[in-house]
Amino acid sequence: MPLDALPDNVIAGIASHILSPADLASFARATRHVYNITKLLLTTRKDVLHKLDQTLVHAVQTSNVQLCTSALRDGANPSIRMDRRKTPLMFAAESGQTEIVQLLLSQKGVDPNLAGRPDGATPLHAAVQAGQHEVVHILLATEGVDPDSRDRNGHTPLMLASSSPSAETADIFLDLARRGIVDPNAKTETGATALHRAALNGRAAVVRQLLDLGADPDPVDEYSHATPLILASRARAEEAATLLLELARRGLVDPHRADRDGQTALHKAARFGRAGVVRQLLALGADVNALDSRKDTPLLLAVRELQPVAQSGWDVFSNGPNDSRLFRPGGGDNARLVEVVEMLLGTGRVRIHHKAAGESALTVAERKGMGDIVEMLKAAAPLEDQDDAYMSGCVEGPDPALRRACLTPYLVARQYSKP
Repeated sequence: MPLDALPDNVIAGIASHILSPADLASFARATRHVYNITKLLLTTRKDVLHKLDQTLVHAVQTSNVQLCTSALRDGANPSIRMDRRKTPLMFAAESGQTEIVQLLLSQKGVDPNLAGRPDGATPLHAAVQAGQHEVVHILLATEGVDPDSRDRNGHTPLMLASSSPSAETADIFLDLARRGIVDPNAKTETGATALHRAALNGRAAVVRQLLDLGADPDPVDEYSHATPLILASRARAEEAATLLLELARRGLVDPHRADRDGQTALHKAARFGRAGVVRQLLALGADVNALDSRKDTPLLLAVRELQPVAQSGWDVFSNGPNDSRLFRPGGGDNARLVEVVEMLLGTGRVRIHHKAAGESALTVAERKGMGDIVEMLKAAAPLEDQDDAYMSGCVEGPDPALRRACLTPYLVARQYSKP
């Protein structure tokens, strides 16, 4: 019997039992008569579903499992797009809502690999970045989830886990790498690897495990030209750089490479006051006068970062045995930067008067009013670079070391403090 031959109330009754919006729309298009009967239901159903979708969004945003369950049961779209194109699953994954994640994954038609952000990240990427290791376990146990998927920038979950604040999350993917399920040498479109990210964030334990898994220790990011060592050299935790420098001593890592800005590992370590890294790089023969793209040397970068927390003439002899000789009141980074300056000057090879942007390390220190640093730099400069007036009154004689030592109490103190 044709649909049009059915009583209107029967047609309406059939339509009311069709739950799928797509199926209801197909039914309504059967004939004009059927459409006229069902169009009110279509409009009403659309409004209801919209309200249900908004209810689901609210439930996910407020971590309300009961409301989420109710909205899904009544027909809310589990893949509705929220703010910034996020899906409910993406939002729940990155916020660690394990119950709601499991509830959404149980819904028919939900794609666990559906990108939920403009950058192409999946719920797994989001959970990894947020360090939600419990959600990561749930997603990896879900059929069809790709543990080695990539976002639009080519990042894999292992890459993101390598810089995650959660050690548990990193361990999950390092274990997958040991089992051959994910690739520890996977690269982004520019050549960045998991080792780059671990090194940048000073994750020494992750660096060690990636190297044990056979990760290339010296890959170059084609965009930034950075190597893991260059990135690790700026990290506050120096152990990651130390691991890579051990490989440099074995000839497996090049400690002299420069990034796109012309900065070497020594530039980075000097600028950020990583004294332990500077010491190791100098032992490997790093060029203390290397110029970056702005003509800055490691010394210039270190002096620029110093802050004048101590006044010129402050008593350098009052420090305790564990204090930096200068800038003790400021502590922290300043003390480490002073130590870096000392080490660079201690090589005897630094071009003190080299200028970049019209300033040398000496003129920067003078401009900042850092008298003790000025004295240190002048004392360490080659004798032929010293000003005649500055040299007047110094000890005369053939011994350059003795002549230089007399220039400032700082160097005298330093000379006699050596074992």
